[in-house]
Amino acid sequence: MKRLDCTGALVAALTVMLSSCGGGGTPPPASSNPSGTGDRISGNERLGWNQAAADAGQLTRLRYAAYVDGNRVELADVSCSEPRGGVSACSSRMPAMAAGEHTIVVVSFVVDGDRVIESQASPIRLTVSGATERLP
Repeated sequence: MKRLDCTGALVAALTVMLSSCGGGGTPPPASSNPSGTGDRISGNERLGWNQAAADAGQLTRLRYAAYVDGNRVELADVSCSEPRGGVSACSSRMPAMAAGEHTIVVVSFVVDGDRVIESQASPIRLTVSGATERLP
């Protein structure tokens, strides 16, 4: 399975979102560099991004979702490397999409009691060339 590297297109710039006591905070907005009019993909690639994180403990509190054409779906099969220099390389399975043009906005979030605190990146435009198939 090919990995769609969105490092240049998506840099989720999140800093410490929870204090050591477990209190909530509003994450700073995520930032990205738009990748142009859109990349052509098969839909079976992995979505990749750089995640700001002070340590592995901070990464364990984060969850990730994507808005595909405005519809929210939690990202599956997320993996992140150990943070180096405050940044961790993360990737997930690409959300299922029909053939055609799509806009994806990746968000990271924490659940703080009854609230969901979310930070999002700029949209990524993609064209899926075929039906998405899910590999085990």
